[in-house]
This record gives sequence, C-alpha cells and structure tokens, in this order.
Amino acid sequence: MLVMLGVIGGLWVDDNSKRHALEQAQAQINQDMIVAGQVDGLLAERNQLRFQLEHAGVAVPSPASTPTWFQQRINEKPDLESASKSSGKY
Repeated sequence: MLVMLGVIGGLWVDDNSKRHALEQAQAQINQDMIVAGQVDGLLAERNQLRFQLEHAGVAVPSPASTPTWFQQRINEKPDLESASKSSGKY
C-alpha cells in the first residue's frame, strides 16, 4: 500500500514539474512571436516608406559597397601584420 502511494506521489510530482516547464515554454514562444511580429511590422513599414519615397521622385540611397581603397587596405592587412611581427613593433 505504501509503495502504491509512493508511486502515485512520484507521478503527481513529475506531472506538476512538466506542466510548469510546459507553461514556461509556451510563455517564451508567445514572447518570441510578439517580438517577431514587431520586427516584421518595422520591416514592412520601412519597405512601404522606401516604396513611397521612390515613387515620389526622392532618391533613396542603396546600401553602399566597400570602397575600393578600403578593400585594398583589407587585402594588404596580412602583409602589414607579418611585417610588424617580424620587426617586433606593434
């Protein structure tokens, strides 16, 4: 009889802990969906504004590419690092 009560008690505790974990997971999912909805709304608003500006004759800047001089500097960087290490200066 005591063993039976112990088993039932253990199952009850296990059920309650899983229920609490499930409620926390559902709350986190709901929060993530709210944040995702806000981001989607901001992106839609940005795209709508860009569309309106383009059709109003306003020049909308596009994301700029890396300037050539800067890209060359990046490409040369390994050479600069090896030269500074060999000279002992940083």
